[in-house]
Amino acid sequence: MRVLGLTGGISCGKSTVVKVIERSGVPVIDCDKIARQIVQPGSSGLNAIVKEFGKDVLQADGSLDRKGLGKIIFNDKEQRRKLNKITIPRITQTIIWSLFSHFIVGTPLVVIDAPTLVVEVVVASIIRRGDDYMLF
Repeated sequence: MRVLGLTGGISCGKSTVVKVIERSGVPVIDCDKIARQIVQPGSSGLNAIVKEFGKDVLQADGSLDRKGLGKIIFNDKEQRRKLNKITIPRITQTIIWSLFSHFIVGTPLVVIDAPTLVVEVVVASIIRRGDDYMLF
């Protein structure tokens, strides 16, 4: 199986490219969606974040207050490290399981749609393990 990493900054056309890829039938693993899934109410990710940062990072409906959490971690490297320690392993595990599922059924090509930071931290470490990879 080949894994293609698609990355880029804001307004670079990545979403347009993903739509074209999906229309062609190639599965796309969306890291932004994964990052949102791992912090859904009731998830171990959100529970760990609340344990680390307190209930002030929750909205009234029990979902993550992203802006509130952002204020905590934006200018504090140590707080950001704590958040990454919670989220990155969960994101990585989800990507690996998705890749494994595609491998098992014989999917010839999978695209990982990832923000630049995720590529640097997560995706590059996953796909470097195989022989076939490409990042652009």
